[in-house]
Amino acid sequence: MNKNIIIVALSLLPTIWACDNSSTSNELTINVDSDTGKEVELSTIAKDIKVVPLKIPNNVFFGEVQKIKSNGNYLFIHDPDQTKTVTCFSKKGNFIFQLDKRGQGPGEYNSIFDFTPDRENKRLYTYDRDKEFIMAYKMPELTFIKEYALDKYLMNFDWIGNKFFTISDTEVGDNYYGAEYFDISKNKYQSLNLPAAPNAMEITVPKAITRDDNNLIYAATGFISKLYQITDKQANFLANIDFGSNKVPKSCWSAKGMRKFRHDFESNERAIMVQNVIANKKQISFYYVFKQIENQQLAIYNKTKKKCTVYSKISLDAGKNIPIPAGVINGYYVILIYGETVNDLLPKAKYDIQWKQQLKNKNKEGDVSLLMYKL
Repeated sequence: MNKNIIIVALSLLPTIWACDNSSTSNELTINVDSDTGKEVELSTIAKDIKVVPLKIPNNVFFGEVQKIKSNGNYLFIHDPDQTKTVTCFSKKGNFIFQLDKRGQGPGEYNSIFDFTPDRENKRLYTYDRDKEFIMAYKMPELTFIKEYALDKYLMNFDWIGNKFFTISDTEVGDNYYGAEYFDISKNKYQSLNLPAAPNAMEITVPKAITRDDNNLIYAATGFISKLYQITDKQANFLANIDFGSNKVPKSCWSAKGMRKFRHDFESNERAIMVQNVIANKKQISFYYVFKQIENQQLAIYNKTKKKCTVYSKISLDAGKNIPIPAGVINGYYVILIYGETVNDLLPKAKYDIQWKQQLKNKNKEGDVSLLMYKL
């Protein structure tokens, strides 16, 4: 894979990719009509909302957060671009540690493209795309353990059981491996037999894998997107997602080169890139991109009613659209709210609702809070 193609292909579009994507009649298929998106206040669709202020030391910084992952009592905040750090907090918002070891020496890295915690072995793994290494650190001391050279190009990876679940291809050439298990101690890969189309692999969705503690869901985006529950033994099919007339045409996924794919996405109203998936007995919810990368919609599928409802704008007080979630914790979507944006989201001086006033109180520059909501 050409790294420059990834950056240029769809500008800032996070990565896409897919399996073949035909569906059978006995599989659950969620039909999403993106043109029917509703505008709502969060409190009308959320069963529970809470605010967790983060207690950040004066010498700890992070910028634009791409991912939040949880594991046990810890939650991890990933800033891959500005500070290139992973910052750990307790689920009550107390600071635990920050991994900030940029450099060229042992245990140091150029970048953190992705990361994953291993609670059982108290390790934090990071992936340095520039050096093509996985780095292992002991938690919470952040003692450097070992680095592992890779012969594949990782787009996503996460820890499950005693191995990694990875999405990968080769750095050079046209070998598209897709979803695999990776036993790092044996340097051995095992395919999950979820085929990957070339154009679906050229760009990668940072949140194609949703991690909620030890629960992993993989969203394979394509002509028909597919959701899989990932265990340490197999991938269990959950659902197909069909965007109807807003699908990127089937021919684009297998065509060589990104030109046709990019043209078709940019010149038409298309829905792609399923991410941030939560699945339970009653419903399946997920976010996805519609028309433009900054326009992400929420879809909630009710299993009993067999109905999918789409929300195009979600606000806190009939105002500005809230940011998209950075991750999932204990079945709650999690958004990082910076103090300087609070007054735009909550324009009134005071609120009677406790969580709104709690967030309103954290409206100064330097304040950072987690807004968590369960649908």
